[in-house]
Amino acid sequence: MKILYTIIAGGLTVAGGNLVALSQFVEGWERITYGAGAMLCVSLAWPLVLRLSHLMMKEEN
Repeated sequence: MKILYTIIAGGLTVAGGNLVALSQFVEGWERITYGAGAMLCVSLAWPLVLRLSHLMMKEEN
């Protein structure tokens, strides 16, 4: 399960970073849309990162 969470969270984070990079080359509403998409990707990845952290701490104890 940890591997699945890692792959999904990593993919969402990379996708968000790519959207931020692409937003530098557009103007107006497109820039806002790319920024919103990036925030959505990172927001979706955050609960997975927290769950992964919880699983790893549980494994240590």
